[in-house]
Amino acid sequence: KSPFDFIERVNQLSVNRRCMEALVKSGAFDCFKGINRSQYLFISDEKNNVDFLDRLIKYGLKKKGIKNSTQQSLFGGEVMLEEETLSIPACEEWGKLEMLKYEKEMIGFYLSGHPLDIYNKEISTFVNTSVKELNDIDTLKKKNSIIVAGITSSASIRTSKKGTKYGNFVLEDESGEFKFSLFGKDFINFQNFLMDNLSIMIKGRVETYAYKEKKDKDDKKGNYIEVKKTEFRIDKIDLLEEAFSHYACEVKLYVKNENITSSFVENITSIAKKSKGKTPIYFVVLDDDSNISVTLECAKNKINTSSFLEKIQPLLNEGIISNLEIGKVNI
Repeated sequence: KSPFDFIERVNQLSVNRRCMEALVKSGAFDCFKGINRSQYLFISDEKNNVDFLDRLIKYGLKKKGIKNSTQQSLFGGEVMLEEETLSIPACEEWGKLEMLKYEKEMIGFYLSGHPLDIYNKEISTFVNTSVKELNDIDTLKKKNSIIVAGITSSASIRTSKKGTKYGNFVLEDESGEFKFSLFGKDFINFQNFLMDNLSIMIKGRVETYAYKEKKDKDDKKGNYIEVKKTEFRIDKIDLLEEAFSHYACEVKLYVKNENITSSFVENITSIAKKSKGKTPIYFVVLDDDSNISVTLECAKNKINTSSFLEKIQPLLNEGIISNLEIGKVNI
């Protein structure tokens, strides 16, 4: 029914503080209305470093102590511990990414969404390969350019026996994961991305090269054989949040002529002014009766693509804007 009801019923010898914190972070307590995940772990008593979950556990122990005792009121009723004395603290909710991070830590996978969901438009515009496909590299030989996107994890910088530094990281999307290693120039160029929980886009290519190795490790005569190896080579790495600002060259909005009203023009102009950037906007006005379209450039306003697309989403949902296209430069 509520966190108070839960804490009264649960056996705290079996379900301790650590277990309850895991339940909070994984979303198991979302069924209790009127309280969000962050409120359980919000420290309202900074002096004693006590959060609401600590106070809730103490409340449950005290409540059970009263129930288990023979202490009664003068009228034969049980002594009540008012829930009102334990107020739920007011605080900001966790952001979506923080909430998903805790879910992954607690249960090993994302439950309420995926960190890449906020980059759906960037991914659908630029990405042409899933991370899972990188594990079968031979199937990608025919692609001139491979672009993948994902979240980084297990990032590390190490030193070889020769004293040179190199790095490793795992890239993960909803399809799977792939481990990358950075050596030499790649390490120098991309070492800034060797951090966990970065949302990145990688452009690369499949390359097959040949090298010679001893036919037999114990062979002292130096008999070598040629070995061919196919690898994915990284050309470029970008943060997903910067993909549009780097590579979008135009935005086209398709609007039916009956939707071009004064309020629509005012609304779009206001959104464009709040999303200033370098990308030009074009309106493709559609006339269904005559099957004619006219393309008009919004010469006065250029936009930050990510911000603009986020703000016009309601107009797309309502059908006022029929469609949009994002022109892109070669990555």
